[in-house]
Amino acid sequence: MKRILRLGGVVFGVLFLALSGAAICPAAEYKADMIRQEGGRETTGKLYAAGPKIRLEMIADGQDMVTLIDRDKEKLYLIRPKAKIYLEKPFGVALSTVLMTEEGLAGVGKVEKLGQETLDGLECDKIKVVYHNEQNGEALIWRARKLDFPIKIVSQSSRGETIVRYTNVECAFLDQGLFDLPEGYSKIAPRQAPAPKTE
Repeated sequence: MKRILRLGGVVFGVLFLALSGAAICPAAEYKADMIRQEGGRETTGKLYAAGPKIRLEMIADGQDMVTLIDRDKEKLYLIRPKAKIYLEKPFGVALSTVLMTEEGLAGVGKVEKLGQETLDGLECDKIKVVYHNEQNGEALIWRARKLDFPIKIVSQSSRGETIVRYTNVECAFLDQGLFDLPEGYSKIAPRQAPAPKTE
């Protein structure tokens, strides 16, 4: 259970960038590669999004983790494919309000516009936010104008520096089954999860 929650913390850090990307494609369906760097460690993953639904696939601490989000239903699921178990969590204030738009960020911190920069060939608005919660520190955000999507965030908090990047973003017609809970998996309750098996 502790490992699931620890991996879930990694997921939350990554998902801040994903939640505001619905306008990237006319059909609101896209995929992208993700890289997260923190404390000398690098985590990679794949993001899929279709309208209000998001799927994030990651490998962290040697464990496969899949996260499903449905913004309409305000549901979030943390899934461990090898163990065939999943944990359901409430969507949460953090994920529902911090959408990396200026309006959303203004609700959680002081926002400052720093002009424009080109990143990966995309013209971006560069934004700085100093969070009201001092433990969250501050963040720099590069939001691609063409994509209406934040493609980079560098945060400084009590946990140190964290960098999240989305690259190779492309429109795609996605299999909607990607966003469904897999059949045959067992739902576990918080504090009742079995210890991860040694692979």
